[in-house]
Amino acid sequence: NMVSSASVKAAVREKQARLMKERARNRGQGGKKTIGAQWPAKKEEGITLFHVEYDEDQGNAPASPIYRIEKLFKASQNRFGHKIRIIVNYKKALKDYSPIGNYRKNSFEVINVHTNQRIFSMLQTGKNPVESDADLELLLNKMAPFIE
Repeated sequence: NMVSSASVKAAVREKQARLMKERARNRGQGGKKTIGAQWPAKKEEGITLFHVEYDEDQGNAPASPIYRIEKLFKASQNRFGHKIRIIVNYKKALKDYSPIGNYRKNSFEVINVHTNQRIFSMLQTGKNPVESDADLELLLNKMAPFIE
């Protein structure tokens, strides 16, 4: 009873996606402020808010979409600390930022919510900004001027 590596990878990806969604749902509970309270989001003193639209269905990608998002979260927290917040595939934001009102195939779009400026677009460049440490550093360098 050998299980194919493709089916194991698919199962791992599904579990990661489910856990990420559960964590996101749980973060909205417990009396904490949530972005869902208001859109467009109010500007908080000393905090820059970014929205990331990404393709949740990129099953054949070398790294799962959730891994990419987690990598961006960790790197941005390490570099900018409490000065940055990132929300991903937020339905109300997607209605504003995506021409189809949902995440798009092969997307990884980073937008400064308060200035409505597109910081990075994988759809325009064809390049994944978190594929390598050097690419991730370039993305963080593009985000840096907007951090207060």
